[in-house]
Amino acid sequence: MRIEIIPVQLRMLDNEHPRTPGLHQGKILRKMAAERGYLKEVDASDLSMVEVNESGFWESLDPESQIRMAVGMAWEEWYSRQLDDVSFHPGELVVDGVYMTPDGESLEFVHGSGYVPAVHEIKATSKSTNTVSGLNGDKNWLWRAQMLGYCKAMNTNIAYLHVLFLYGDYERPFKMQVRCWRFEFTWTEIEMNWKGLLGFIKHHQRLAQHEDY
Repeated sequence: MRIEIIPVQLRMLDNEHPRTPGLHQGKILRKMAAERGYLKEVDASDLSMVEVNESGFWESLDPESQIRMAVGMAWEEWYSRQLDDVSFHPGELVVDGVYMTPDGESLEFVHGSGYVPAVHEIKATSKSTNTVSGLNGDKNWLWRAQMLGYCKAMNTNIAYLHVLFLYGDYERPFKMQVRCWRFEFTWTEIEMNWKGLLGFIKHHQRLAQHEDY
């Protein structure tokens, strides 16, 4: 018997929901999180707020990051089929020149308001369920800010976060867990989050203009 290792090269598949080049919330928030020290392993200076080319972005990732992203996309695709009343990838949204691509959207009946939209975000993570407990604190800022931005774009204050925890609570033997949270943000939280995002963009635009002189 002869066995040999065959190298595997992952590639970015064609996207049925292409992203418009320009400022994208996901990239902006990731740069904000890196500058604030929430992403310890990321150098903020290496991050751009502008989406240029998705295949170029994929090529810039190391093999481990490509696998992690592929797992997340596969889980998102499969799990979304469990959500019967949710429209998966409802379409690109834009507010104040910032593009956003929420994972899902549904309608929810709220007493006194009738049917209102609700945001759905799907994640797969190596975080511990203990770290995410309560979803407060700096370690979960990126997820909260992302949902707050989607709420701004969809004119709602309701969001659902669906998470696959690949290592559960990190107790051995590892046991995967799936959890879901419903958020009802205040309108003040939504507006303050958006104000902070726009302020961050303007700050970096001023820096770029200064460097051009």
